[in-house]
Amino acid sequence: MFIERGYEGNIQFWRYLVSILLIVLAYILGQVPLTVVIALAAFNQNRLDTLKPDMDFTTLGIDNNLFLCLALIMFLLSMLCLILVVKYIHRKSIVSIVTARKRIDVGRIVYSAMLWLFLTILFELLSYMLSPEIYQFSFDWRAFIPLLFIVLIGIPIQAGFEEMFLRGYLMQAIGLIGIYRWVPLVVTSIIFGLLHSLNPEIKEFGFGLMMIYYMGVGFFLAIITLMDDGLELALGVHIISNIYASLFVTYQGSALKTAALFRIKDLNPELMLAGYFICALLFMAIISKKYMWAGWNKLYCRVIKPVQQQEILPGAEVS
Repeated sequence: MFIERGYEGNIQFWRYLVSILLIVLAYILGQVPLTVVIALAAFNQNRLDTLKPDMDFTTLGIDNNLFLCLALIMFLLSMLCLILVVKYIHRKSIVSIVTARKRIDVGRIVYSAMLWLFLTILFELLSYMLSPEIYQFSFDWRAFIPLLFIVLIGIPIQAGFEEMFLRGYLMQAIGLIGIYRWVPLVVTSIIFGLLHSLNPEIKEFGFGLMMIYYMGVGFFLAIITLMDDGLELALGVHIISNIYASLFVTYQGSALKTAALFRIKDLNPELMLAGYFICALLFMAIISKKYMWAGWNKLYCRVIKPVQQQEILPGAEVS
């Protein structure tokens, strides 16, 4: 099964420690171009003393598309680093942290994305019928065309890294320590929420409400990963969610400040939260039937070490 693939390759603790440090370093280095641009813009406007992590940096006159493009660099470098550490430090294939199947099931990714897009649009239409006055059409083709290319290239890398690192690499690593599968499920979901704690939505709508949202999203994606024995479904949902939020509907306080087709002037966060979890339940109901999921005990049963790994002496390298 998927989480048991963590036993493949070289799995000594120091390898995980070094690998995570390298990935964090790559993530930090990836922020340098955006930081330089922000600092120069603030310096030119004599606003260095007003800089803070949750501010709207576009107020400095930085183009939305440039901001997004520079922000995505950190995920590109992190993804490259993740691929390298998995291959050269752990001596295992990148497929092993994506799926329990022999190869990545692209069909699953596409089906998941299309189903989630359908459910999202359905909820958006319902929201529009309830409050059409909060939607503002704001199409600007000069900004939208380059945004389209940036999003279609960059968002799969961004969402792909988050899924492969959190619900692939880390989930399997924690699975080596935790006796039961619910341990990596819970831990990675909490980490996912905390990693989004600096998002501007936190300031806009409150820490408690948005942590429920982000950790809830983390639990949803972790559940479908464990039940389906792979990241394919989570990848589809995550990628299409971010593409939709970037290109079609955005709102004040969103982490993705883009020239989307529609802008919501007065977002109801409670309705957004309820809508997401209703869509998540519908998604799991449909997907469980299509892929004939077995019992839900896959979420909490024991992590079983593969037989070939049990026979290897402690500390020995596995290739």
